[in-house]
Amino acid sequence: MSKIEAREVKKPKLKLGPLTDREFVVLESLMKYIIIKPLIKVNMKITLPPINDFTQDEIIKCLNSLVKKGYVVSKVLDRAIACPYCNSLNIITKYTCPKCGNINITRTHLIQHKRCGYVDTELKFEKEGKLVCPKCRMSVSRDEVAIIASLFECLVCGYRTSTPNIVHKCEDCGTMFLPRQANYVPIYGYELRDEVLELIMSKEVLLETVKSVVTDLGIAMESSEGEGPPLKVTIGSKEISIDVAGHAEPLSEIKLRAAQSKGPLILVQSGADERNLEKNLRELPNVKVVKLSGLRKLLSKLIEEYSE
Repeated sequence: MSKIEAREVKKPKLKLGPLTDREFVVLESLMKYIIIKPLIKVNMKITLPPINDFTQDEIIKCLNSLVKKGYVVSKVLDRAIACPYCNSLNIITKYTCPKCGNINITRTHLIQHKRCGYVDTELKFEKEGKLVCPKCRMSVSRDEVAIIASLFECLVCGYRTSTPNIVHKCEDCGTMFLPRQANYVPIYGYELRDEVLELIMSKEVLLETVKSVVTDLGIAMESSEGEGPPLKVTIGSKEISIDVAGHAEPLSEIKLRAAQSKGPLILVQSGADERNLEKNLRELPNVKVVKLSGLRKLLSKLIEEYSE
């Protein structure tokens, strides 16, 4: 009988879309949370936790893009009533009388006077702060009545019901609307896919994101093969090398590449990388360490400086 050789089954490599620098920064922030949960504040606006100096619209745009690219999963955490006319979440709910439509209804109890058997709502028993039986005119205590049911009574037409009509009112535009007319909108939370965590901490993804920033700014760029920094850019008449520091990459390897750079070098570090590379590389005056979130600003400043 021939032996069957055991073979290691390799997981298919995850293929995801390229990242912008803003999307990468949002991903780094997601690494700090189990799930990003939006908050509904007093003004009934949905807000997400702050990320850098991004506006709420920019954060939502990045998160939705990351969901489409496969890095992030969105989950419905809750739902909220929204105005069908202006989409505001600043909604109050009112009960109205099913008969006359008035909002002047109150919750009360249907009670029975145990001694004489008379049944009516508690409102009819109330007289000058006391309970008085409308039939036998006796003053009664709480122990002398039995609660039969809870219900609502209209103070305008006297109609009684256990299920008043529900009406919503938008506090922003003033529109009154019924539940069947309401927008019942989902409130999403966002979390990083498990298999993405290792990928976004890799040097390769960081480098591709750096390339997208350089391309987006219209800077001439060429890849460099060999042991030195992987990118060279030309801004005006100035040539600058760009390198990236991987999360798990030894400091000695980063220093070696930096030392091989003949001119100015920008070393890009992930915001989630807590190493103080600026301090560790201070003996190399040609090296400028920058977090990915600050790369666009730095390159834009260099464009202004060297293009004059």
